[in-house]
Amino acid sequence: AVRGIDYQIIEAAKNLGASFGTIIFRIIVPLLKPTYLAITILIFLTGLSAMSAPLILGGEDFQTINPMIMTFAQSTYSREIAALLAIILGIATILLLTGMNKLEKGGTYISVAKTKAKMVKQKITSPLANMLAHGLAYLLLLIYVTPIILVVIYSFTNSINITSGILSAKDFTLENYITLFTQSNAFKPYLVSLLYAFLSAVIVAIIAVLLSRI
Repeated sequence: AVRGIDYQIIEAAKNLGASFGTIIFRIIVPLLKPTYLAITILIFLTGLSAMSAPLILGGEDFQTINPMIMTFAQSTYSREIAALLAIILGIATILLLTGMNKLEKGGTYISVAKTKAKMVKQKITSPLANMLAHGLAYLLLLIYVTPIILVVIYSFTNSINITSGILSAKDFTLENYITLFTQSNAFKPYLVSLLYAFLSAVIVAIIAVLLSRI
């Protein structure tokens, strides 16, 4: 979204004497408003449907609505409660989308230039602001990369070592990968997940196209 901004707008603001803060808060932030709304919706929906994150961060006693739906759905005596929770989850999603649509209608700014200029990398002149920006960027990089690195490392060992937190060189093997690609019961969940993802994407695309025509 930032790369899609027309740099000519920023140049024009500079020529008119606008400060760095004015350009950020009066030009760039309004232009990125649709992106903020889209990101908010996606993160909110991801948070509602999260399964593993609540258990990892909060433990078994920390309950969120989606794991509760799964728990109640596994028993024939509590499926009605699971259905009710699913309806509540759906209503929350609809309310979020409705609210976001109203916010977006309140004023969205777009660049209508026929020939856009590419965004040019800006130098932060303030040493303090420069240090804070780079510090935040590296912190975010660490937050994003650490889980991926840990998953790769843990994939070479077994659950006992992960649970105990004791890792040694002799415990790292290719056994998990061998099991995954040689046993059908281990690979089947991945295949089913890919199939479900493909079918859901196709079905949603068809529904969206039909609804957009209506």
